Amino acid sequence: MTDFEELSVSVNPLRLEAEHSKYWQAATQTLNGALALIQQAVEFYLKGRIVKVSPFLLITGNPQAWPKRCAKENLSFSDFRSIDAQDLIKVHNTVCSDRLTEQTEIWFSELRKAREDANKS
Repeated sequence: MTDFEELSVSVNPLRLEAEHSKYWQAATQTLNGALALIQQAVEFYLKGRIVKVSPFLLITGNPQAWPKRCAKENLSFSDFRSIDAQDLIKVHNTVCSDRLTEQTEIWFSELRKAREDANKS
């Protein structure tokens, strides 16, 4: 019997499966965190490009829904509701001269869905 055969006989398949499961449980949290950071980075990049045209393009909603005191005093941008991540590419490609490719749009959509799926589990 070779060393490999001896090793494979001595490894308990149930224990190996349990170790495998423990590893992925621990790694999943780290991977989900990394996925969230990647998505946020892409969103900030897109928002930055949109803001170069006008920061007002990121504000969403009817002016009646804006904070009541916005016409009378300076407010923080964070007091307003901004456009959803799912709309960033559409807005970007509408106002920026160098549009994102269809492949990039698909990748961003898949990234968002992967993050949503990760948050469900």
